[in-house]
Amino acid sequence: MVNQTSFKPGEGGRPKGSKNKVTIEVKEFLNNFLHDNLNTLQSDFDKLDSKDRLYFIEKILKYIIPTKADNNITRAINQYEDWTEEQIQAELGQT
Repeated sequence: MVNQTSFKPGEGGRPKGSKNKVTIEVKEFLNNFLHDNLNTLQSDFDKLDSKDRLYFIEKILKYIIPTKADNNITRAINQYEDWTEEQIQAELGQT
């Protein structure tokens, strides 16, 4: 399908890294909701079994502490990226 807009590739739209208006509004709503209900949330958390409290903490930690990307897969693929067909065949024959 041909692009029917007057924009050229790399032009137009939101600037790179800018936030979507809906995303900002949703985050603000959730922030206000949590702030307004802290006492209830704490009370509900205190009523949970220890197993459920740990599960809850595990679930919210990913929003607080950034997860580390697994670079091992990319590194393993890139290790063989410049190999010739002969080098790959020789390596496969050795294993």
